[in-house]
Amino acid sequence: MTSRFVSFVFVARLSTFHKFTLLYRSKGEQALNLLSLMPDARVVPNAITYNAAISACSKGGQWQLELTLLSRMPDARVVPDEITYNAAISLCERSQELERGLQLLWESKERGVCLSVSFFPGALARLSVHDPDVISDAFDEVAFKLSDKQLAPQELSIIAWAFGMLGVNNPTLFKALVIQAVTQLEAFTMRDLLKLAWGFAASGVDVEILRAIQTEVITRLEHVDLQSFSELSRHEFLQEILGLLWASNFAGHCSNNLLASARLVIRQAGAVMDRAHSPSSFPPYQSMGELPCTEADLWQPAGKPQIILDLPGRLVIFKPPGWEVHSQHTDLQLSSFLQATLGKRFAITRDEEHQCGFLHRLDLPSSGLVLAAKTSEAYYD
Repeated sequence: MTSRFVSFVFVARLSTFHKFTLLYRSKGEQALNLLSLMPDARVVPNAITYNAAISACSKGGQWQLELTLLSRMPDARVVPDEITYNAAISLCERSQELERGLQLLWESKERGVCLSVSFFPGALARLSVHDPDVISDAFDEVAFKLSDKQLAPQELSIIAWAFGMLGVNNPTLFKALVIQAVTQLEAFTMRDLLKLAWGFAASGVDVEILRAIQTEVITRLEHVDLQSFSELSRHEFLQEILGLLWASNFAGHCSNNLLASARLVIRQAGAVMDRAHSPSSFPPYQSMGELPCTEADLWQPAGKPQIILDLPGRLVIFKPPGWEVHSQHTDLQLSSFLQATLGKRFAITRDEEHQCGFLHRLDLPSSGLVLAAKTSEAYYD
């Protein structure tokens, strides 16, 4: 057996184990078990394998397993990198293990891990650190690095977001951020623009950069091709648009042009979703016919919901006391009533991501009128 063939077999085994570890990245225990099998197969795990396993723990909210993996890395002679610590700190953030996350942050620095400029301030914001000295030192260091280094859009957006979330008062850093960001806005993803907008909106110190961000977003909305999006990416895109509107409004500088462009695109996206999900036998807009409800019916002791008004894209529903709009905390669900009444005619009534079409809620003990969308276009309008 030649050495070349042996090398080929080893690489094949290593690649296979890495792929399976990535496959189990949403299942922490399976990924951990797979790691334990690697020595028997004469495969040495590396940072990529461990990072995938830690990511599995992160997605599963298993911070105890994450600690186990981190403790095993030195014995396996694997050096944690920024990806390792980022995944671990994200897990601590979601699990509200903030003290543990802060320990990992300091550990990454003490070990001399090669970290991006944005890593430390971003982690401080995610872990809700309030120590003014720690925050000041971290952002002074960032300002120094920004003075002679051009950062990528993703890093700039993280720093700006952390800047705003932590309430940093550093005019030098702010000026450097604005100068670098405004010259490369076209290279920012929508998600990065959202972080950038929130960072500057929360800082409340510059209007021009927000206007520049809004101008860039309007340009993109005018040329967006919603048909090219997958369902998941389209949903994320809509959330990013809404987030940018929220950030702009929070800052008190949401332009009418941005509102108009966003509303048009959001409605178009809703129409695309309707065409994709509505059965062909049912048009998106349709009347339900004559409604038997009368005003007297609303106050009957039986306390059953009633559809009292049928609009082109929406319904007005009476919610009796004791009925929940949509949360599954009680057996009396207004969403279940709507699904049983409408059948499969309106796909949004079964869409958990869109609150089953409900546009607002009423408290469980209260009664009153609730507005629900029959279509995604109406939901987003």
